[in-house]
Amino acid sequence: MRLQCQDCGKQFKLPQEKIPESGHFVFTCPNCKKKNRIDIGPAPENSPLTAERYESGSLPPPEARVEPDLFPPGSKAGFLYIQDESWSLKIQDCLAAKGYYLSQANTTQEGILKLRLNLYDMVCIEESPDTEALLHEISLWPGRRRREVNCLLLGDYQRSFDPAIAFLRAVNSAISKQDFETAEHILEQADEQFDKCTEPWHAV
Repeated sequence: MRLQCQDCGKQFKLPQEKIPESGHFVFTCPNCKKKNRIDIGPAPENSPLTAERYESGSLPPPEARVEPDLFPPGSKAGFLYIQDESWSLKIQDCLAAKGYYLSQANTTQEGILKLRLNLYDMVCIEESPDTEALLHEISLWPGRRRREVNCLLLGDYQRSFDPAIAFLRAVNSAISKQDFETAEHILEQADEQFDKCTEPWHAV
C-alpha cells in the first residue's frame, strides 16, 4: 500500500502484510515525524492513500490503535507477550544480547494488532487465559510467513521442549518456567532447533 503524509506530502510504501484487515491504524511519518491516522476502506488498487492527520481532541479516540514497529532494515525483530515480570526481563536481556529489536504488548488486543501489522523473526508468548486469541491469530498466517517465525510458548510445563505440547499448541518450542536459571541456554537451544527445522527451506 502506498501512503502519503497529509502534513508534508511524503509518499512511501507499507508492505501489504502490515496493513490491518479492517478498522484503522496510526503511524508516524518518517520524514516529518507527524502522526497520521489511516482508516481502512475500499480504495482503487495501487492508489495512494492519503493519511488523515490525527491530533488529540480533533477526532474521537479509537478503541485500540498501534503504530508499525520501525526497526533497522535487515535487523532481527522479536515480539513478547509475557506477564511474568522476571521472565519478561530475562528474555528481553537474552534476546537483546543476540541482537534482537523487541516489541511488546500490554493487552491481547494490542498484541493481535501488532501481530497483524508487523513481521517478526521470533514471537514469545506466556501461557495464560489470553493466549488462545494470540495463538489463533498466528494460526491464520499463510504457511510461508508462519514458517519464517520462531514461535515460543512459555508456561508451567514439566520440561522444556516437550514435543507433545509444541504440537498441540502449534508452536515451535514450549519452554518451562522452571528453567529460569538456564533461560539463556534454553533460548539458544530454541534458536538452534528452529534453524535446523527450517534449514531445508533455505537450501539452494
